[in-house]
Amino acid sequence: MVEVRYRGSFGDNLFQYCFGRLLAERWGYELSALPLPHFPATAEPVTGRRFLSPFLSWSGMAAEERQLGMLLRDRHMAEPVRGRLVLYGWFQRWEYYRAHQDAVRRWLAVEAPAHPAEEGDFAICLRTRRPESWEEPGIHPGKAPRWRKPIPSTELILRLAERVPHRRLVLLTDDPPGEAAAALMHLKPEVRNIDSFASWNWLRTCRRMALTVCHPAEWWAAWLSEAEEIYAVDPWPSHRQPDCQGPYGCGWLTGRPLARPALRVTEPHWIYEW
Repeated sequence: MVEVRYRGSFGDNLFQYCFGRLLAERWGYELSALPLPHFPATAEPVTGRRFLSPFLSWSGMAAEERQLGMLLRDRHMAEPVRGRLVLYGWFQRWEYYRAHQDAVRRWLAVEAPAHPAEEGDFAICLRTRRPESWEEPGIHPGKAPRWRKPIPSTELILRLAERVPHRRLVLLTDDPPGEAAAALMHLKPEVRNIDSFASWNWLRTCRRMALTVCHPAEWWAAWLSEAEEIYAVDPWPSHRQPDCQGPYGCGWLTGRPLARPALRVTEPHWIYEW
């Protein structure tokens, strides 16, 4: 049995559910996970083998075995564990999901918003807070990973908004009176401060967007969208593909690169240099 225990917020929970379901379906195991609000397919039963013991637990950004603190690689996830696996982590690595986009789209299928994005819309997501999941150092001691690259400056966002052709500029922000939003007011944007799901559901219908923080919910909306251009940020470009071959990964002495999200998408319409 694979059991998912949620933590964090809306976007974090999408990672946790999808990671758990991928493992359960790969191994032929029963999935125990509360359905996600707004996503009917997450209430579907996933049946299979069911173990109550022994108890095993995985955590981390890159999956780690919690009891021993060992990094789990593809070969460990290919073969089923012999016991009850409890997932209590973040699992925010594109490599886990990249080959399963069609399945994930089905699990996270929802009705289109009443007013989807229009042709010519350009959405800019302005976030002032880092996700809770990014503040955790992982199993090993040490501080939470520091960003190697800061949130884009107001000037950079403004130049992007002026450069990208659009008919309507839409700002999705958690801080409407903030500095970044104020700097764009002369472009007469439509400012929206709406709940996480409504923002996610509308954003996935947009053809051009900018993610000024690679926030989990907005990353999912962008990755599952049919967008033609996605301007994104990789806060840790020097650790895109860490080469950590030991059983415990890179360890905290090298800055815990595997405790960072690894959500850089290597597809042509994802643009990181802007």
